[in-house]
Amino acid sequence: DDGRQLTQSLAILEYLDEQYPEPRLLPADPYLRARTRALTEVVNSGIQPLQNLAILQHLARLNVDRMAWGRHYIHQGLLNLQTMAEHTAGRFLVGDDVSLADIALVPQLYNARRFAVPLENLGLLLDIEARCESLEAFQAAHADQQADANP
Repeated sequence: DDGRQLTQSLAILEYLDEQYPEPRLLPADPYLRARTRALTEVVNSGIQPLQNLAILQHLARLNVDRMAWGRHYIHQGLLNLQTMAEHTAGRFLVGDDVSLADIALVPQLYNARRFAVPLENLGLLLDIEARCESLEAFQAAHADQQADANP
């Protein structure tokens, strides 16, 4: 609001959570807050970097099948995320309120579809995604709704 800038998704999301605490994106309970951060990091540092453009371009220069690479690591990461989430999931990844983890999940599943990742064994994540996508905030933030989206 005052012209200062932030980079990196999690730093921005935590800033927003602190500036606008309703609804909370991190649970009040310290254990659940840590679990939320852990689930979010599975996507943020465990899946996403392996599919970013710089990595994919480098793989192409090495004659590696970029789609197969992405499909493998996204699928493995989502399987790990689902296993971890089984301990805390309610309506969302951590209980019954939207958290940072859900905000990371939805675009990762969108990208998983771009890589043709098999999703049939990710029922928990898909159910949570559907609940998220029923919410107005997720609909407005959807990649296809952005000004720079390619139809």
